[in-house]
Formats: sequence, C-alpha cells, structure tokens
Amino acid sequence: MKKPYSADGSTLDESCQYKDGYFRIGPTEDHQKVRSLTDALQKLDELDVARWRHPSATSGILGTVTAVRWA
Repeated sequence: MKKPYSADGSTLDESCQYKDGYFRIGPTEDHQKVRSLTDALQKLDELDVARWRHPSATSGILGTVTAVRWA
C-alpha cells in the first residue's frame, strides 16, 4: 500500500500514534480516530485531502500535515 508524504517529507507511521493507541486523520477540527495503521492509510486514501496528525521534528508536538504525494 502506498503511503502519503507531506511537504516536509514526513509520512503516516507508528510515530503518529497517540498514547491512547489511535491515529488521528482528517482536518484538525473534524479528525477521525483510527486504531490500526493499515486502516488509517486506507481511510486517508479515501479522503479528498489526506491530512493526519504528526509530531514535529523539532518539538515533538503533534500538528496536522497534508499529503502532497503518495509513494
């Protein structure tokens, strides 16, 4: 399965999983909680604009990123 990549080169992976065990996908104000990485990737592929919460490389704080390509 292809993975989405944001402009900073990050992708949806295990580092995006919250401590509660869920991935958050979609826009910040209306994100979906998804338990498995495989399901999260599938649901992202179905969205008009693929967005997910990802930790910042510098601060580690989770922010929303948008896919610019799939590979």
